[in-house]
Amino acid sequence: MAEKKTPRRALSPDVRLKVWVRSGGRCVVCNRYLLEGKLSGREVTFGELAHIVGQAPTAESPRALDDLDPAERDDPENLVLICEDEHEEIDKRGTRDLFAVDLLREMKRAHEERIRHVTSFAADRSTVVLRVIGQLRGTSVEVDTEATASAVIRSAGRFPRFDLAFDRRSVEIDLRDVPGEPEADSSYYAQATATIDQVIEHKLHEGVQRDAVQHLSVFAFARVPLLVYLGSRLDDTVPTDIYQRHRSTGNWEWPGGDSVHFEVEKPKSRTAVTAAALVLNVSGSIASDELPGEVGSLPRFVLAPSSAVPSPDLVNSAEALAAFESSLRELLAWIEANHKSIRRLHVFAAVPLSAAVTLGRVRADEVHPALLLYDRGENGYHPALEIGEP
Repeated sequence: MAEKKTPRRALSPDVRLKVWVRSGGRCVVCNRYLLEGKLSGREVTFGELAHIVGQAPTAESPRALDDLDPAERDDPENLVLICEDEHEEIDKRGTRDLFAVDLLREMKRAHEERIRHVTSFAADRSTVVLRVIGQLRGTSVEVDTEATASAVIRSAGRFPRFDLAFDRRSVEIDLRDVPGEPEADSSYYAQATATIDQVIEHKLHEGVQRDAVQHLSVFAFARVPLLVYLGSRLDDTVPTDIYQRHRSTGNWEWPGGDSVHFEVEKPKSRTAVTAAALVLNVSGSIASDELPGEVGSLPRFVLAPSSAVPSPDLVNSAEALAAFESSLRELLAWIEANHKSIRRLHVFAAVPLSAAVTLGRVRADEVHPALLLYDRGENGYHPALEIGEP
């Protein structure tokens, strides 16, 4: 005979009232107003009170093996107001590792603090996911929905929105069927950039215009010049997080690590020139003798870590990527202030994929030099595509 489950203790009206008031009648996860039907507009209760640490200290109760005293488990401090379906999801066995006690407590704290002090302001923790799936010298990496959801929840405390896509999975740019990737000639780059443009203009920009994209999370795998181009096409008015797949973990979550600082070696000559070379030594090192002969004589800027050896895992946190972005911005501002004659930068980039997207986002079309991006083939570096006009 099956063992009977212990019935859940009913929460007192006083406890329920405190949680509802502190949450402002809105879901802690998605901010939905829980006293109104979406279809009927009628005043109907949709919210539920979920335990952060499970009510019963048993293995079956979600997050219940925490050391919280059983007498405190029905306290308002251990309860969150949440949508019915989200309550069910955070308690599922397959998702409990994502919705840990510390995360739920922080979400509750932040939500209730916002309701208390800034009730007219509705913070949005959602993010629209943009995936770019391409090939890199014949190899492609799939970024599935579960991987993106795990990355944005664990790395940024955000929740993915997939409703801009017809299949409710993500906004996707698929470059795998573009012919010519192994050779990566001008025809390949022309077709690949056209594919990027089509999705950006007809899906993402339309979402931005109708105010459906408040935040963007980018997961991209393709050749570096294409990722720089992607970054240049993203709307700079939309806050954006950029992710990358890490060799050390095999996933897209930022593993974290030591802080990283970058420095730029600038050419000593101030002679007016119209072009210069920019070498980015982050995931690897590009030697001066690897540059094409016609570029080797140009003034050269070299960006590299100041106290570390370039490596594929050097950029291992959002903070490290932000440090790379800051160094790029300072460099471009310095060129604008001190070398206004430079209208084209020949770019040789040994960078992780997230840094490539960042490079494209940093450049301002009306202010900075054009970027002539080089790709590496069997016979050395060759021009791939150019962003902007000299």
